[in-house]
Amino acid sequence: MHPALIVLCCVSLALCSTWSYNITHPENVSDSAFGYVVGVSGDWAVITAPYANNVNGAGYMYQRADRREFEFDYHSDLDISDTSTYRFGHTAAIDGDWVAMDCMQKCGYSPYSRINLYNWQ
Repeated sequence: MHPALIVLCCVSLALCSTWSYNITHPENVSDSAFGYVVGVSGDWAVITAPYANNVNGAGYMYQRADRREFEFDYHSDLDISDTSTYRFGHTAAIDGDWVAMDCMQKCGYSPYSRINLYNWQ
């Protein structure tokens, strides 16, 4: 299993230092490309695994455990029930309550793709 690594750096080293924190896959599955994309907005993070679920892909929501610490706890999966022929999670973005994730077709470099929008709260 390859955990996602979140690293944030401060603009001014006089104010704070660099930190890192590992987040593990909620199902302890290897070979899923967990952490392929990590997005953080406020107390929430979205982490993708485009090769999970027989390469259908997956997206996971994590919530900051404590505002004073940089630890995130698993919250929920993003629903991808309608994307069985796609690799879900090659790109992702989060802004407040909204998450956008793409779906690519499995076979080759097809020109077809789709963006799924979630208001996950």
